[in-house]
Amino acid sequence: MQSYNKIKANIFKLIRWGVLLYSLTVLCFYFSYIIPVKKQLVQLNHRIQALKQEVEQLKGQYVKKWENEKEKVLSILDSFGQKEGDKDVILSEIFKLSRASGIQTEKTEPLSDEIVGDTMLKYAWKINCHADYPAVGTFFNQIERSPLFLCLESPYIQSEDEWQKSFSKKGKTVSPKQRIKHRAEFLISAYRFK
Repeated sequence: MQSYNKIKANIFKLIRWGVLLYSLTVLCFYFSYIIPVKKQLVQLNHRIQALKQEVEQLKGQYVKKWENEKEKVLSILDSFGQKEGDKDVILSEIFKLSRASGIQTEKTEPLSDEIVGDTMLKYAWKINCHADYPAVGTFFNQIERSPLFLCLESPYIQSEDEWQKSFSKKGKTVSPKQRIKHRAEFLISAYRFK
């Protein structure tokens, strides 16, 4: 009977040691794996919160920028939506800019409307004029900045000497007023939605 009690006591000891060993293993696993993962989750949560704040800040900046740029964008969209009768407005703008730049317009020839893609129409005018280089540069600059969304295409500038020679070949004389001018030829285009 004593040996039976001894065996029973040894079995209980083994069970206690097994439970203790199991508990220590669970604790080691908890401290070595779960706590670092928890720390990572806390750090990721902080990073997510920081990113959310950054996104909100960028949204605010975007809204401010849109408010500042909205009128400009809408005016460009309006200029694409010009109606048929606006050709006169565009031509008037071209003449106004040429006078303001010191350009002496010789000839304005409207070209036929061109369909661009499925949704756009292109109006174009061929312009011949006389001016010195700074005036031509100023005029080109103003055309590019026009609120009517005008485009300058195929510019050709002939120097004073070249066009005086071509005049004299035709038997014409150049007036003293025109002598300081260069001859320029270019296309000015405007686009609108169909």
